[in-house]
Amino acid sequence: MTAKPFFPDVVTGGVFFFLLVIGLAVAAYIDFRTFRIPKWVTLSLLALGLVVNTVRGAWLGSLGKNVWVLGDGSVATGAADGFLFALAGAAFAFALYFVMWNLGVVKGGDVKLCTAIGAWLGWLNMVLFLFVSVAVLAVWACLWAATSGPKSFARRMEKIKQNSSMTSEAEIRKFSRRGLSFSFPAAVAAALVMLWAFRTDLQLVPAKSGPNQGSAHAPVHVVVR
Repeated sequence: MTAKPFFPDVVTGGVFFFLLVIGLAVAAYIDFRTFRIPKWVTLSLLALGLVVNTVRGAWLGSLGKNVWVLGDGSVATGAADGFLFALAGAAFAFALYFVMWNLGVVKGGDVKLCTAIGAWLGWLNMVLFLFVSVAVLAVWACLWAATSGPKSFARRMEKIKQNSSMTSEAEIRKFSRRGLSFSFPAAVAAALVMLWAFRTDLQLVPAKSGPNQGSAHAPVHVVVR
């Protein structure tokens, strides 16, 4: 089975990676400062994911390379394929995290953030993202508990009282624990998933060739799409 390239070249892959990481870093920073993720951040990240994947697919199509499901062909075919890849990822992520939201596992902002991430990584990589993000969140919680988390709890409560319109003690207490918010672990998990899933395209590991293959993407390595 011949592996399909995800990026036209490694530079494009690097730009893709840093755009996603920067967008998620902005979301995490705003979440840490304001205790919420504004819709304009998640919607912008979602729209950018759709656009970037559409352009990526069009570029691959213009080079005559195989794309996700529509095969090789023209710019139009590649663009449609890239858009479908992003749309499927966003739809799958929304459905998955909407169920988790109904179960009370995640918050509404987390659903929007993960939907945006799905538009970048695709639906299959969101399965890996789910497990990696849980692991990162567990490590983050342990570090938070072992260092400044409990010590700064009272100070965070006082800060929220001074800088927000919340009056309920229970609500303030809940938001004081936002040091354990999902946005930062989600950013780390998305970066790790992308580095693993697209490691050959990003040239993080040597490309291997089969007996009759001179391609940079050998049959022995299939990119998780």
